[in-house]
Amino acid sequence: RDVIAGVDVSDAGDDGTAQEQLLCTRRARVRHLFARDGGPITDQVADHILAGPQAIHVNQMMTYTAVGTPKVVKDYLDDFTKHADADELIVVHQADSADRRLRSVELLADALDLSA
Repeated sequence: RDVIAGVDVSDAGDDGTAQEQLLCTRRARVRHLFARDGGPITDQVADHILAGPQAIHVNQMMTYTAVGTPKVVKDYLDDFTKHADADELIVVHQADSADRRLRSVELLADALDLSA
């Protein structure tokens, strides 16, 4: 039997940037889940929602999320692989731009010695 498990990743060169990307991702999920009638949800409103009981929806979606520097993310993925008894991981890089997602992929590849 093959077990494939999914995990979000917010990988950056420093923890502050990774946390910033995590917050951007959480706000984007709030907008996706709670926007009604085309009205925009500001960062302030998103933060208010994330501080309240509705945040449970976002938190559940992001239960398995690796956030931090490449080493922290690699260690999390190693632990998650064991926890999920996974043979393979589907890794979804969360960021607010394609450039930052690609950078996250590069950092993880380097941490896993997968760089060519």
